[in-house]
Amino acid sequence: MMRRLLAVAGVALLALAACNPTTTSGDWPQFHGGPAHAGDNAAETTLSASNVAGLSVLWTSHIDHIFSSPAVANGTVYVTSYGAKLYAYAVGCASNCAPLWSTTNSNTFIFSSPAVANGVVYVGSYDGKLYAFPASCSATCAPLWVSAATGGDLDFTPTVADGVIYIGSDAGRLYAFAASCATGCAPLWTSAATVGGTLSSPAVVNGRVYVGSDNGKLYAFPTSCSGTCWPLMSVWPGGSLSSPAVANGVVYVESSNGKLYAFPAGCSGACSSLWMAAGTGGGLSSPPAVANGVVYIGSSTGKLYAFPVGCSGTCSPLWTSAAVSGHIYSSPAVADGVVYVGSTNGKLYAFAVGCANNCAPLWTSVATGGAIYSSPAVSNGVVYVGSYGGKVYAFGLKPTPTPTPTLTGIVCVTKFNDLNGNGVTDPGEQPLPSWTFTISAANGSPTSVTTGLKGERVCSNLPVDL
Repeated sequence: MMRRLLAVAGVALLALAACNPTTTSGDWPQFHGGPAHAGDNAAETTLSASNVAGLSVLWTSHIDHIFSSPAVANGTVYVTSYGAKLYAYAVGCASNCAPLWSTTNSNTFIFSSPAVANGVVYVGSYDGKLYAFPASCSATCAPLWVSAATGGDLDFTPTVADGVIYIGSDAGRLYAFAASCATGCAPLWTSAATVGGTLSSPAVVNGRVYVGSDNGKLYAFPTSCSGTCWPLMSVWPGGSLSSPAVANGVVYVESSNGKLYAFPAGCSGACSSLWMAAGTGGGLSSPPAVANGVVYIGSSTGKLYAFPVGCSGTCSPLWTSAAVSGHIYSSPAVADGVVYVGSTNGKLYAFAVGCANNCAPLWTSVATGGAIYSSPAVSNGVVYVGSYGGKVYAFGLKPTPTPTPTLTGIVCVTKFNDLNGNGVTDPGEQPLPSWTFTISAANGSPTSVTTGLKGERVCSNLPVDL
């Protein structure tokens, strides 16, 4: 059961939603940013290694246990809960955030994260059906359509590419549905049984759909299939496989055997890996992210590993972080020189991409009250993550308050013999030397001044109250 939850939480978590037909720069519209699942937000410019230490909680919302990852697009945050609902929040929520809308309880578990395209939010369900909701919902949201039952639990996050939704089933099949579906619609095509549950979110690149299975095999299917689809590629790393990430012609996948594998994306039939990496002191345990020539992956030992994409044979890491308490089952997310990853200790961490061995995090979040299986989503200066403690968190940089300027005024005092009592120094009325006065400023601080030896007046700059 734990491997299933990790596969759902770490493999199929970062799918994002949009409340408008198109997404905008800086959004993260699907798991790991797009159909390739590389996990890098190249459009992020607000958060960086130089300021990430200043992250703090902007807002939270309590719903139910969360295995999925938040989805962010066009000013809206989406997340599913163990309580079988999909929620939508405004990105600019207050501290205790109420949802803009939520779906009705579907009377079944939802482990899947949402995926969005063209104003529709897609989510898989434990009842074996694919649900499509309008992103522009309000109050209680009803689905636009619900697919026919597939015969297996659709626990895993869908991927949307070119008007088709791809989703795996624990019955060992991959399904492709048209975005133009109606209620009760059948899939465009169904893969041949993979002899094991499909425990990953598929990656779609260059006309191929890559998916990992708990039978230890990585498959590639043509997107142009119809009817029953047979794989173009079938390789066997062993163990149960994570969601693959594809970058620059290479498919990266993690196995429950504790190893990271790199395969050529254009492989046909059975082929050998380009290289393999094993965890140091413990198994590698989270789906990989790829950015700027480096593959990042978490470990059950609580360490984050960085491997060069150009490895061959058995690969050694470029660097390994210091261990954090708990296990890292959360899939990393990379943005502007920072790698974000969660731990089962309930905290979110940020590491510099240029880390050295045994490096400490640049930032550590507050405890979220439950394990983080969710992968963080980084969008437009905010990091979103779900916690098994039941809360969605938004971390960002709070505005630096503008200091109130201190205004000063010149106060002058003197003492003289006011012979005629008119309060004005008249000819013949001599100033008196060495008289001390205490003046209270607007801020309440007293200041003492003394007249000169010849009775000269004395002046002082003091804060004034406007």
